Amino acid sequence: MDAYDTPPLPDLARLLPDEYAAYRPLVRAAAPFFLSCLPPACQQEILFAQLLLPGGPAAPARNVALLRQCPTLHKLGQMLARDRRLDPALRRQLRRLESLPPTTAVDDMAPVLHAALGARLPFRLGPRALADGSVAVVLPFRYGREHAEGVLKISRPGIAARIESEIAVWDALCPFLAETGANLGLPDLPYAETFAALAGQLRAELDPEREQQHLAAAARLYEGSPLRVPALLPWCAPGVTAMTRLRGRRLSDVDDMAARQRATQLAQGLLARPFWHADEPALFHADPHAGNLIALDDGGIGVIDWAMSALVTRCRREALMRIALGGLTLDAPLLRRGLAALFDRADIPEPAIDAALAEVAHGALPGIAWALRLIDRCAILLGASLAPDLLLLRKTLANLTRVLDDLAPGFRADEVLVAEGIARVLGELPLRLAPPLAAGNWPSRLAPAELWGLALALPDLGRRAWCYRRLAAPAGDPLAAPDA
Repeated sequence: MDAYDTPPLPDLARLLPDEYAAYRPLVRAAAPFFLSCLPPACQQEILFAQLLLPGGPAAPARNVALLRQCPTLHKLGQMLARDRRLDPALRRQLRRLESLPPTTAVDDMAPVLHAALGARLPFRLGPRALADGSVAVVLPFRYGREHAEGVLKISRPGIAARIESEIAVWDALCPFLAETGANLGLPDLPYAETFAALAGQLRAELDPEREQQHLAAAARLYEGSPLRVPALLPWCAPGVTAMTRLRGRRLSDVDDMAARQRATQLAQGLLARPFWHADEPALFHADPHAGNLIALDDGGIGVIDWAMSALVTRCRREALMRIALGGLTLDAPLLRRGLAALFDRADIPEPAIDAALAEVAHGALPGIAWALRLIDRCAILLGASLAPDLLLLRKTLANLTRVLDDLAPGFRADEVLVAEGIARVLGELPLRLAPPLAAGNWPSRLAPAELWGLALALPDLGRRAWCYRRLAAPAGDPLAAPDA
C-alpha cells in the first residue's frame, strides 16, 4: 500500500482550536502517514469501526474512536490533556480520552482469565467492565462469603504486539514530523523525546508483574497513612492483577471545603513520605494525574494505577536535598556538590549556579520548580541527558505540582517537603549531640558537617544575598521563566 493510500478517515486536525491553526496541516499530513504504515489488519479494523459509527465524517465521536483504537495515539492524547502549557480548549477535547465509557464485553476477556486462572474462576465477575484503557481492561468481581469487592486489571489480548507495531511506525513518523514541520515554518518541537516518554509509559503498563511489585511496596509505605492503595489479592498472574476495589469519586470532581487539606495529604504522601523514607530505593507514584486519585467514601484518598513508578535511590535524594539546601543558604559549593552527584560529573557550569542563586537572592523559593529549572538548564549547558530514573522523577514532580495547583490553586508542595525535613532534623538534634551517635545514618540525610555548615551559614545569608542580587538571570534563560 502506498504511503498515503488509505481510506477516508476523520480529520484529526479538527481537534485543534484556532490558536493552533498553523499546526493543522502538520496533523493532516501526519495522520495518513501513521495509519498507512500500520499492518493491513489494523487498518481494516480501524476502517470497519468507522463504518459502524453513525454521523458524517465530521462527527466528534469519529476522532475519539480513531484515537481510542490506536494505543499510542490514545496515550498521547491523555498525556497532552494533562499538559497545562496547552490551550484549555484543546485540553478539554482530549480529556474525554480519560473518561471514556468502557466498550469491552466481559465475555471477551474470559479466555485470558481462564488461561491464567483455570476454567473455574474462584470469584463472580460483574456484568460489565469498569474501565477501558489503552493497554488494559478493568473488571469488577466479588469474592468470599462476605462478597467483598475486587477488581481485575487485565492486559488486552494481543496488545503488546499492537503497541510494538505502532512504536515501529513512530520511529519513522518522528523524523517525518520534524521535516514537515520545518517545511511549514513551525517551531522545532521535541517529537522524539515526547514519543520516547510515551513509549516508556506504554511498555511499563505492559508489565503487570512490575505493577504488582509496586503495589506491594506502596502498601508498606502507606500503612497508617490517609493515602490508600489497592491491596493485592491471591489471584494475580502474568497479565492479570487482582486487587481490592477502592470506592469513591475522582478527586478532581469533588467540590468541598477540604481541598487544601486534601492537597496537603497528597503532598505529604506522594512527595514528602517517600523522599524522607528509609526505603532504598524509595517508591514514587510516577503518574499522579486526576484520574488516578480517588476521594474515598470514608474520607481517605485512594491512589491507583502503579504501573508507572519512579524508584529513586538514596544517593539521588541526597543530591536533590543538597541542591535545595544550597539554594536556601546561597551556598554555591554545596549546590555544586549536589549537581555533581546528580549528573555524575564535576564540570557543573558556573553560569547556571550563579543564575539560580541570583533568583533566590531576588526572592524566589528554592523549591521543586526552581530545582527542576536548574537541572534542565545544567543538562542543556552540559549537553547531557538525564538518567532514566531522574527523568521519571522529574516527570513525577512536575505532574504532582500541577495536580496540587488544580486541586488548591496556589498550594506550595515545597513547604510540606521542607517542613517534614525540618521536623526530622529537630527530632534528631538531641541524639546528634551525643558523640557516639553523631556519625549515624540520619533520616534527614544531613551529615554532621552539613548540619553545622547550615547553622554557620545562617548569619552570613544577608551578605551572600547582597552579592547575588548583583547578578541577574539572563534574558530568555529557563531559570528566569515560571515552571510549565
